[in-house]
Amino acid sequence: MRQIATLILICATSMVGWGQIVPGDDCLQAIEIKNVTNFCSGVGQFSNFGATPTDYTQPVCFDAVSHDIWFRFIPKATDVIITVIGATATNPGGSLKNPQVALYYNSCISTAVNN
Repeated sequence: MRQIATLILICATSMVGWGQIVPGDDCLQAIEIKNVTNFCSGVGQFSNFGATPTDYTQPVCFDAVSHDIWFRFIPKATDVIITVIGATATNPGGSLKNPQVALYYNSCISTAVNN
């Protein structure tokens, strides 16, 4: 009986892990950046593991999009600078492999890409 209870617990724990929602996986669940004037994420703070592609218009310069993560913020000025450091052919540092970043404006219902 004890072995059956252990097996049920392991199966239930595994199913909970599969059903978890990835933070920022969709525009409506975007991760909020509150301190836009001085924000710097920790190394490995965010992950796109388990994320799914979304149906929004992607920038024309993007490769195929998969595993995208959404962030949102309210800018303090009309100009913003976004820096993402990842691992690319010319910059082997960082934990992101070939990151692609797009800035969208408006709401999730009416989103436009800023090419």
